[in-house]
Amino acid sequence: MEKFNKLKLETKLCIFMVSLTTISILSLVSIILIRNMTTTADLIRNQLATYSELNSALVQNKFNTANTVGTNLATYVGDKLTGTSSEENLAYSRFYNKKISLDLIAIEDYLYNNISTNLANNTLYDAIGVYFEPYAFDENMSAYAFYTDSNHQIVTYNYYDDYAHEDYYATVKASRETFLTNPYIGETGYPILTLSVPITNNGNFIGIVTVDLRLADFIDTTVSDEKYPSLFSAILTNNFDVVFNSTTYDKMGVNISNIVTSEGVTDAFKYAAKEAPFNYNTISLQGEKHERYLYPIDAFGHTWWAHVAVETKDIYSETLNSTILSIILGTISLCLTTFIIVWLIKKYLRPLETLTDVASDIEHGNLSINVTAPYDDDVGKIIHDFNATGKSLSNIVNEIETVLREMANGNFVIEDKVNGTYNGDFSTIKVSMLNISEMLKETLTKISLTTQELKTNSQDIAHSASTLAQSSNEQTDLLGEFVHTTENMAVAITNINTKVNENTETGIIAKNTAISGKEAMEDMLVAMNSISQSSKTIASVLTIIEAITKQTNLLALNAAIEASRAGDAGKGFGVVANEIRELANRSSDTVKQIDGIIKLSLEDVEKGQQMANKTATSFMEISATIDKNVAISEELLIMSDAQKASIDELVGTIKQISQSVTENTASAQESTAISEQLASQALHLEKLMQQFKCN
Repeated sequence: MEKFNKLKLETKLCIFMVSLTTISILSLVSIILIRNMTTTADLIRNQLATYSELNSALVQNKFNTANTVGTNLATYVGDKLTGTSSEENLAYSRFYNKKISLDLIAIEDYLYNNISTNLANNTLYDAIGVYFEPYAFDENMSAYAFYTDSNHQIVTYNYYDDYAHEDYYATVKASRETFLTNPYIGETGYPILTLSVPITNNGNFIGIVTVDLRLADFIDTTVSDEKYPSLFSAILTNNFDVVFNSTTYDKMGVNISNIVTSEGVTDAFKYAAKEAPFNYNTISLQGEKHERYLYPIDAFGHTWWAHVAVETKDIYSETLNSTILSIILGTISLCLTTFIIVWLIKKYLRPLETLTDVASDIEHGNLSINVTAPYDDDVGKIIHDFNATGKSLSNIVNEIETVLREMANGNFVIEDKVNGTYNGDFSTIKVSMLNISEMLKETLTKISLTTQELKTNSQDIAHSASTLAQSSNEQTDLLGEFVHTTENMAVAITNINTKVNENTETGIIAKNTAISGKEAMEDMLVAMNSISQSSKTIASVLTIIEAITKQTNLLALNAAIEASRAGDAGKGFGVVANEIRELANRSSDTVKQIDGIIKLSLEDVEKGQQMANKTATSFMEISATIDKNVAISEELLIMSDAQKASIDELVGTIKQISQSVTENTASAQESTAISEQLASQALHLEKLMQQFKCN
């Protein structure tokens, strides 16, 4: 911004005008381009959607026409077949070397004539045929089926199984509905679709009429445009298998999953579920981007699609070309407009450069200026005003130069020298010069008088300053000794504080140790209580064991008595009973010993608990005593710190006083020197004042 502010006005105006023009043209071009691109893209999309709609109508018309032919034949046959035939009036069939009734002959003639007429009049049909269930056409014929192709060749079937399992027959037989097959290569070698219409008689399925449609006749759905080289059309089944492609037959029967990415396949089925026209974008497996437009076709219970697609780059190629042309024209217009703006600004602002030169001359003190104005416009008037201003400034500067020269020579009587014309703000310069002259005359007169007084007073100040310096030196020495004493006191108090801190820390450590001992004694008391409880439990158990021992002894005695009664047979049992009684006696003795030991342990535990309680009480008393000692130490430390702070403050204050005294001494000495210099300068100033003329 700083660099921009330093540019010439001409350059600034050029930048502003060119910038505004550029923004305006770019905005206009951008709006036009956006509208053009949007409108063009919409027109193209509408055109492609219309193509798909027209193709849908064409294909629908072909299907409806074929359906009409098949339905007419099926209706006629279904109505005419009675299910019975006369054995009296027979004739050879037109299609088989067999005799059939004249009623059936009439049906054959109708079928042949109608089929031949349709094949001759419409190139859409590749073949038309009729296929019957066994014995449905004639009760003596297990198979009756034939078709006539576009070359009027008649092909018959002798076996029902030759056609019964084909899609065009089996599907219709199962559904009793009109059916349209997927594309395949027909008997004539051309790709075809087969439209199958059911034949019914009294609600019973008896056969079908087939109409084979040539895919070559779908060529009228081809769309092309030189602007869009990649434009093509296609017919797709409900499963998105290709029925017809305007560019090649190689893709017939190919599913779009083999053409576009999986995302494109998913989107196609999602949009198709609504059975309404739609368009969407896909990426081919080769990476090509297409916009696709689909319109539904009623394929007799299924929805097929009329499809139109074009590569995305072709859609926008024309728009891109027009955009490039618009940018080129906009750039040319911008350059031409910029050139004209710059030329006009330079032409009419060129005189301002002259004013810049004049201002530069004035800045450098050259007031003798005279510039000729090329135009009588605002710039010309400014140039005339500059000339007048330069002349007026030159006169004023010359007069000021004269007045200042007189003042420089010591002559302040200048009233007769200031007689020029001072207009506007310059009038204050005239008043200021006269006031300066009067003030200087008055001031110089006062300075002359003051100089005399200054000379006298400076001598008195020099004497006083010398006396003050001597007194300050004496005070400085006394304060130095006092500071040294107070600093020693501060050091002593610091040492005392250190010892008090050490005593406090020792007391805290002792207190913590006492508390730890107390906690340990409490833990020991808990353990002794546990031991005492366990011992009591063991004593109870031993009482039970002793009772069991006594019972065992009695049982053993009874067993011995019983063994003696048994005689020889109970001797072995008697030995065992004696062993048990001895074992019971030994167990009883052992229990008594353990009981005595436990009683002693309980007495020892009780004594230990009493000692531990006394010890814990002693630890508590020690801790309390230590707390008192620590509190006293802390109070002593606080008092010592306060005393030390007071002494430190006193030392600081005395040092400040000493510093002030030292500074006063230096100032006094400096004042003495200054006073002596001032007296000398006063003499010199008195001589100088004699040079000025004030009266």
